[in-house]
Amino acid sequence: MKKRVKIIFSAQDPGGFNALWPIIKELKKKRNVLSKIVLANESREIAKKRKINFRDAGKLSQKSLIKLIQRDKPDLVFTATSLGLSVEKIITKIAKKQGVKTAAIIDFWVNYKLRFSDPGTENLAYLPDYILVVDEIMKKEMVKEGFDLKRIFVSGNPYFSTFLKEEKNNKN
Repeated sequence: MKKRVKIIFSAQDPGGFNALWPIIKELKKKRNVLSKIVLANESREIAKKRKINFRDAGKLSQKSLIKLIQRDKPDLVFTATSLGLSVEKIITKIAKKQGVKTAAIIDFWVNYKLRFSDPGTENLAYLPDYILVVDEIMKKEMVKEGFDLKRIFVSGNPYFSTFLKEEKNNKN
């Protein structure tokens, strides 16, 4: 029997959640993957409209997030990226303290350092183990800004692939 892989996904802003959703949707088809979704702000509204089950980060304290990670023992915490002190930053920091691997996907070509820093700084206090980026341009820009090349992987934006499916469905 295959080992079950446990992943906690987290997003705050709509663009980030839209980038994560196709990944979550695809992984839900696999029997050996267990996932939980923790959302905040506008991403919750998208999930509600799509009838997606999630934990509301607005109702979870930092202690509750710590307990969630300790109890579930995920193999990976996979987040979107947002500015400010976002749920993604909080859950990434907690996961790293617990020894859990972390990954984040960047959905748009701006504010790279701010996505991983405390508000008003560029201290990169919330860097995940892996950063998934849209394209080689983004990767080069981030390396130029001082990000470690070994952390960055070009994945595209999974949400972009949904446009083709929608276009095929709406041809009539």
